[in-house]
Amino acid sequence: MKKLLIGPLFLLLASCVSIDTTIELSGDGSGQISLTYTVSQMVANLGSVDKGWQKLPLPINEADFRRQVSQSQGLTLRSFSKSEDAQNVTIKAVLAFSDVAALNRFYSAGENEISLSQSGNDTVYRQVIFQGFPDGVDQQTRDFAAAFFKDYHLTFQMKAPRQIKSASAGTVSSDRRSVTFDMPVLQLLDQKTPLVWTVTW
Repeated sequence: MKKLLIGPLFLLLASCVSIDTTIELSGDGSGQISLTYTVSQMVANLGSVDKGWQKLPLPINEADFRRQVSQSQGLTLRSFSKSEDAQNVTIKAVLAFSDVAALNRFYSAGENEISLSQSGNDTVYRQVIFQGFPDGVDQQTRDFAAAFFKDYHLTFQMKAPRQIKSASAGTVSSDRRSVTFDMPVLQLLDQKTPLVWTVTW
């Protein structure tokens, strides 16, 4: 089993949570992020060993979550709740952020995976959703993922301060003030290059 946790399978375990994210942005770049993420009990137990939650996308215990928020300047935790059953652990949290830099410090460990930029009169939101598997994924990993993560999804919603002009993926609402992008986690297995989502308003 230790050998199986090397390479793509470990990356899969570290990434395969069902995540529902809503980001609301104001014109000045501040805003609020609402997170609902589900981790299988197997991954949660793996993450509980020797501070292993730090290898997961987000912490699974309230104390660890609050500690991470407190270490990120410009973030305020507005609410947190945790529930679990025999299969999964589900976390719900709402945070306010002062700017995109603060959001990056929490959401992508300061890797600047989320950015706002100007292109003429337009504002462009860019988010690296997943870095990809450059070397591909072997069949053993695919079989493992199909068995344990087949029902997991990634869902991202962006609420913009103005009407949205375009989005690289997802469905724009009828009032053009929000866009929602959803994909099964298993689709990530075929992603060799970074999966980047852009929204322009």
